[in-house]
Amino acid sequence: MMLGRLFSRAATPGTAALESAAPPAAAPPPVSASEANRSALRTWLAQDGFPAYFLDELCAQPQRREAAGYLAAGAQLQEAEALLRQLLAADPASVLDQMLLAEVLGRHGEFAQSAQLLQAVAADPGHLGARAAAMLAEQAFFRGDFEVARVLIERAAALVPDAMHCQTLLGCVRELGRADAPPQYAQALAHFRRAVALRPATPLARVYLATALLRQGALQQGLTEWVIAECLGGTYVNRAICPVWDGRPLGDARLLLLTHSGYGDVIQFLRFAHHLRAREPRVRLNLLIRAPLARLAQATGLFESVFTNGPEGEGFDWQVSQTHLPLLLGLDVPQLRTFEPYLQVDAARLQAAQQWLPPRAGRLRVGLCWAGHPGVFDAKRSVPLAALQPLLEVEGVDWVSLAEEPNAGAQQLGIADVSTHLSDFYATAALMCQLDLVIAVDTSVANLAGALALPTWLIARPDPDWRWGLEGEATPWYGSVRVFRHPPGTGVNWPAIARDLAVALRQRVAEGGPR
Repeated sequence: MMLGRLFSRAATPGTAALESAAPPAAAPPPVSASEANRSALRTWLAQDGFPAYFLDELCAQPQRREAAGYLAAGAQLQEAEALLRQLLAADPASVLDQMLLAEVLGRHGEFAQSAQLLQAVAADPGHLGARAAAMLAEQAFFRGDFEVARVLIERAAALVPDAMHCQTLLGCVRELGRADAPPQYAQALAHFRRAVALRPATPLARVYLATALLRQGALQQGLTEWVIAECLGGTYVNRAICPVWDGRPLGDARLLLLTHSGYGDVIQFLRFAHHLRAREPRVRLNLLIRAPLARLAQATGLFESVFTNGPEGEGFDWQVSQTHLPLLLGLDVPQLRTFEPYLQVDAARLQAAQQWLPPRAGRLRVGLCWAGHPGVFDAKRSVPLAALQPLLEVEGVDWVSLAEEPNAGAQQLGIADVSTHLSDFYATAALMCQLDLVIAVDTSVANLAGALALPTWLIARPDPDWRWGLEGEATPWYGSVRVFRHPPGTGVNWPAIARDLAVALRQRVAEGGPR
């Protein structure tokens, strides 16, 4: 999610003319390097969501103030490291300088050294110990050490309960649950609400709250928080030259639909362009979207133009983000699947995709996506291929990789590789239309299969992403998707997932061959 301040171009029409008519302002007095440094530090500390540093402590020593200023600006980190090592050479016991050096090393990518320092600082009983513990908790959570993360963040929050990131991380571990306890969604929601109360203008806090609400089926409330986060993060930075649509009748006006976030989110929310077109049949609808999704969007026939870079808003009567649409159109959960399938592939592309695979041999043809793009969710989303061995051993199945890159391990397991043909999501869609079943982890491939209304088995995370709901095999977003879940309270449990998938696949094979 994009971070930034609210509406970076907030000037109203006519402001420039008024400014040009005013007498020139007197030049401001020069600002000393020391005061500029303090100003940068104040800005950093105001935006930082971890247990905070104290400005007076950072500025008590000139070298420390300079090093902290570099850290705040995200620049000259080598100089900052040198200054902090000088300070530590004079006072090796300085917890503050150890903490600052740990952050500088983390920015450098020296994660092992950074973690070693953070672990030492985490023993401190004060606010610096809480900061170090919270940072270690975040690292542990996203690499999959969930119990370690829980212990660390509970300790940090006990020391500094009013730090935004302490509350968001507490919410995350409550959603995941423990080995001896199921997920605690009500407590998680309370933590996310607390984080927003602590930092109302911080987009990230609202994103966590939005996804928690959406996971529990509160579509209108969740999307409201999401749209606020978009506004805070700068989605409508050009509203001075192109106003944000407010839901009024459009007639034949030109509307620019904005997309952002992950590929899966964009695919999921493209459905609402159909809803908009149904209500506003004459609107001249245009779309700004990333290149890998452009052909997929063009094939819908909904858009006058599809842009992959620019425009900045000139020439349009209105703009709106696709996340904003369901709120403005008054849609709720019962209307989500009105136009399903809402994506399609033309006949010529489907015929071409037939040549990418060998002729059918009466066996079930199943596409497999076992990993998403590397990122913070890998530990609880991407499945090691070895863990899926029970599934791959099911007889009567021809496996096809849905990965964008070749994978030698997959080929050794007999999974056909067609990655050279997968130039964009439109090509992937054409391939998936040749399959009898798609099995995918929680990534854009699953959303694409659902948008095409193809039979899809989704491997949810142990803390399921909001679009898959809290329980059961169904999701309100896609009628063709069946959700497979980790047993409650067992954390990441790939053996259970592989077992359940294998049982279901054997049953599907027994029911008959290709669809």
